[in-house]
Amino acid sequence: MHVLSSDVPGITTLDVLNDDTVLDIPDKGTVKVLLVPGNVMKVIVGPYKGTALDYAASPLPSLGAKPESTFEAGTTLMAPEGGGTKPAVDPSTIQKPQPD
Repeated sequence: MHVLSSDVPGITTLDVLNDDTVLDIPDKGTVKVLLVPGNVMKVIVGPYKGTALDYAASPLPSLGAKPESTFEAGTTLMAPEGGGTKPAVDPSTIQKPQPD
């Protein structure tokens, strides 16, 4: 990644850093980087400690950013022990409509 601009001590404009470099951005510090080969630009605002790839800007200006998380479809956060899930309704208790 290429540093396009920075007001953070130790990270200077035109630095070339590895993608796995952990950036330690203090409160109100800002670093603008260009991620290659995708040519993706990110403006990282502190406080933040992590890689530029993991950075996800906070939607609320008063909150700091958090590393981006990935959601895997098909997983359950609160799975019961033993895995799997139980249906909300027992299918054997459902009454079928009677013909007229």
